[in-house]
Amino acid sequence: MKKWLSVILAVAMLMTVTSVFAEGMTVVKTGTLSLLNMPEMQVANYMQARKVAVQYMISKELGTRNIPVRSGADGLTYAVTYYDSLDAMLMALNAGEIGMMEMYHCVAKYLCAQNDQLLLGIEFAENPDDPFQQMIFSGILSNDFSFLMMENNAELRDSFNAAIASMKEDGTLDKLVEEQITNLTSGGEIVAVELPTIEGAKTIKVAVTGALPPMDFVAPDGAPAGFNTAVLAEISRRMGVNIELVVVDSIGRATALASGTVDAVFWTRTNNASAAMENRPENPVDRRFQLSEADAAILEKIDALIDFSEYAKADMPEGTITTDSYFSDYLVSVYTTAAVREMN
Repeated sequence: MKKWLSVILAVAMLMTVTSVFAEGMTVVKTGTLSLLNMPEMQVANYMQARKVAVQYMISKELGTRNIPVRSGADGLTYAVTYYDSLDAMLMALNAGEIGMMEMYHCVAKYLCAQNDQLLLGIEFAENPDDPFQQMIFSGILSNDFSFLMMENNAELRDSFNAAIASMKEDGTLDKLVEEQITNLTSGGEIVAVELPTIEGAKTIKVAVTGALPPMDFVAPDGAPAGFNTAVLAEISRRMGVNIELVVVDSIGRATALASGTVDAVFWTRTNNASAAMENRPENPVDRRFQLSEADAAILEKIDALIDFSEYAKADMPEGTITTDSYFSDYLVSVYTTAAVREMN
């Protein structure tokens, strides 16, 4: 595993990763995995909102920076580039084509543990008793991961939902998250879980990408492994169907689904909490989380930057539906150690 990541992150010449305009606005070149239903420009708005939230959490001593504070940090904005695979984005980061990449916390922790050329920008001290932090990390600026299907396949969606619900109820899903994700974020090898073969049962084809290890991992030999195989093996048993895995790029999820190459995609990003923001009470202190006046003031700033109805469906092409979620996470920034040295 380390060898694989080291090849991707081979030493390369560091290029300029920010641009400074005459007005003093600094644009940070940023990479992220392609969303299926939102242009890059709108992702920059999300990042501005997250910057507001992160700066506030640092002021509350809920986060520690691993990188220097950029001069004129309040004037930072973002130029976002989509990448169709994790490998392509990692190579762009190492080559200096982007200054940082946005990646889910579990993936970032896993990648940084596997290669010391990568650095998490900020470490958060997660506090379940802080309502603002929970609103951000478990709510409006997090993502829920669900299976994606075409809207004419509601029966399959309902069958998947029943399996996911039973896995949540009996604790199986929590166990798989701990074994296959949480325990691997500090290092360790991802192992494939064998999918059952049920004689005479129908076969469901599911797309996986390998773009979000250890949640969705594909080994160098092309074989899926880890949490994706563990979850799908359990769903196979509970539904009484065979599941065949099809490897696609992140951007290829929609095409594989729409063309009928697969019946479902292992992951798409949704957000039930942000969708619910559209029907929130007028008084921000009375929203889903009981916020202080200072918390509510920051929420208002975030509110002004994001159309929550669009954000909730940013990874859902028209004509698709999703299952209930099986995992949630929030985005963090990842840098190369070489880029951080240039900031000092």
